[in-house]
Amino acid sequence: MGQLAPFEPVLLLVLSNAVQNAMNGGDNSVGGGLISAVALVLLN
Repeated sequence: MGQLAPFEPVLLLVLSNAVQNAMNGGDNSVGGGLISAVALVLLN
């Protein structure tokens, strides 16, 4: 954790929340979860 930038733990929390919602939402939301995860990683 000491080598992470200050915004990276926040990114990890937002990313986990986006993927969790996609996993719990059923098959039709998996694509949306993947899109949001990729977008967050690319913005980082």
